[in-house]
Amino acid sequence: MTVQADTNDQLATIGGQYAGRVGLYLRVEEFDAAYRRLREHGVQFVSEPRDELYGRVCVFIDVAGNRRLTQAALADRSGIARPNIATYEHGRREPLLDTAMALLKAAGAHVEIEPAVAWTWTDDRRPYALPSRLWRLSPAACLRHFDPGPHLWWSGPRRELDLAQRNDRLHAYEVVLREGTPSHIEAIVDGVLLCEAWPDLSLPRPLRAAWTPLIHAAGDEINVAAAS
Repeated sequence: MTVQADTNDQLATIGGQYAGRVGLYLRVEEFDAAYRRLREHGVQFVSEPRDELYGRVCVFIDVAGNRRLTQAALADRSGIARPNIATYEHGRREPLLDTAMALLKAAGAHVEIEPAVAWTWTDDRRPYALPSRLWRLSPAACLRHFDPGPHLWWSGPRRELDLAQRNDRLHAYEVVLREGTPSHIEAIVDGVLLCEAWPDLSLPRPLRAAWTPLIHAAGDEINVAAAS
């Protein structure tokens, strides 16, 4: 059982309760499936899975930063008072932009500010989802295993696709671009990998025509960056 912190002193201990050691254990029925799912959702692991006498284990970082950077250490690095950091984490206050940037820099984070992806639908008899721009995914997200599910793969025997394998990735991109909603597409399609795959994708003509300007625009940006 856990309880909510009420005072500033209690809030200030959040993130440092276990002195950098493992403090909580999560038990699951299917270790490999749970490990893969957590990695796909961006959970950071600090050890590889290993077998112990009591079972198969690995260590991951929780959202408060335990096992890596405590509030006290973050306060020392950033110059932001620890009670203030605790208040931000608890959601009772929001930091000003300068404060947030100082905390992120102290935590070793790299910050990129990009416009949100806006979605529309084509006007064809068969509408397709169309974004305002392409985007990048983390390696864990764009190279994971992908199960299309019956709502996307509604014809023929379905199988799990390995996005780390180019042929499977092309097949997955074809499926989600044809059948998927914006959330389906954003979950697995990486902008750079899409540009690389574009000439070899088998897509309906209206879908290809709608997305081609985005591919060309991304290519122009890459060429400008390379020239600079």
